[in-house]
Amino acid sequence: LELASCCGYEFDPLVVIEALGAERLSTLKRFGHIERRHRLLHSLGARMRFDHHQVHDALYTGLMQPLREEYHRALGAVYERAPRAPVEVAEHFVNAGDVERALPHVREALSVLSGSFLHERALALATRVLEVPRLVRGAERADLILKSLDCLDHLGRRDEQAAGIAELRGLADAVGDSALSLEALFHEGTFLFGSARYAEARRIFESALGLAEETGHGTGERRAHALIGAVAQQTGEVDAMQAHYQRWLELAEAAGDRGDMAAATGGLGPVCIFQGRHQEAAALQERYPEISDEIGNLRAEGMATANLSTSLRYLGRYADAERHVERRLELAQSVGDRRAEATAAVNLGGLQVSMGEYEKARRNLERARRVCREIGARREETTVLQGLGDLAFEEGDVAEAEALFGEALERRREMGDALGEANVVLCLVRLLAAQGRFEEARRHLDLAEPLGERTGCAAMQVLGPAFRAAHLGGEASDALAAWDRHRERLNASDRVE
Repeated sequence: LELASCCGYEFDPLVVIEALGAERLSTLKRFGHIERRHRLLHSLGARMRFDHHQVHDALYTGLMQPLREEYHRALGAVYERAPRAPVEVAEHFVNAGDVERALPHVREALSVLSGSFLHERALALATRVLEVPRLVRGAERADLILKSLDCLDHLGRRDEQAAGIAELRGLADAVGDSALSLEALFHEGTFLFGSARYAEARRIFESALGLAEETGHGTGERRAHALIGAVAQQTGEVDAMQAHYQRWLELAEAAGDRGDMAAATGGLGPVCIFQGRHQEAAALQERYPEISDEIGNLRAEGMATANLSTSLRYLGRYADAERHVERRLELAQSVGDRRAEATAAVNLGGLQVSMGEYEKARRNLERARRVCREIGARREETTVLQGLGDLAFEEGDVAEAEALFGEALERRREMGDALGEANVVLCLVRLLAAQGRFEEARRHLDLAEPLGERTGCAAMQVLGPAFRAAHLGGEASDALAAWDRHRERLNASDRVE
């Protein structure tokens, strides 16, 4: 049982027997006796598992370290003789303290773990190897750091991510490898983007684009255009967003990269949304998940599904949108992408507020807030605050709604998120107008209407003049003129309003 506990909660009894050097029949009968008499184990076909995780944990943690390491070494040797068991070989030798013996199997093991979205295990394995002084250096160390950073990004562990990026930058500078420098720039920019530091992220991504163009790194050039487009999307710069996503698509088509072609096509969907071409956006984004599914890219399929749900929501097809965003949440969980999980949960909650499903909305918004706080996702948590404000307003808790909108507005301004700021201001103006606090609503509109012009926010460009005409003594002709100019770009709910 002690050696079996080193295999995990579930194990192959034949591996345990081989590691012990025991006689097969008598040991199998002993396992059967333990199962029948003590109920500490259960058979699962050819495998066995412990009766409870606590039984397994008690046995494993109760082993003295030298004995535990010898058990792991024996198990590693068994798997080393087996065909294609890199994860088991690497993990057992690492747990035996014999990291050098594990090293030839680590790269393949990490690929298997990451490909199965087992980010915690992949990170633990890479970290154990990196912690051994002078064992891996140069390009080999950089490769392990890159794999660790991918896991940390999925898991939302920001402090460790920052430390890994700093080490990667130092390695890139030391070895003078342009491809490694490019990776360091992408990881640094992505870290800043995830922290809603958009201006800094843009500068880093533009540096990456320059380096990729200079060195003829086609994949890096496409990636840089995609990321600069994503920054422009967050800051409401629709023309820049369209230009970079379009260039991304052109480069992908020239390279014959179907994955990038699908993702770039999906990226152009939000451009159509901003421009009010909602039917076109939905048509683009209905094709993107199909391509992503064909090439087996679950993360890409998840992003595509999220964009499609937004288009459907803008068209007023709420039930279809809910189905797609639920699929997005499922995909995010299946690949272990916690940031995507938070985004999907907040989008689902916001949609359910619009559908009047308030209890469901609260559960999903609170779930999103919990994940955001665990991973330090400030940008996504700000969206949660806005969603909870909408929910409080719909349920009649005006004071709570105003407090939540106020906090969200302050955060949007700190982040430089102009489009997000315009959207929060609209929420506040609705609330203030409903209470008859028209002068306060006017002050917010005075500050925010220029954002509507700069970001192309159709809701602000139409609803701003409409609020002024309805409540603040503005000219009806101005509101009607704004309606004529921008009504095709409004989503379904904004048209009704």
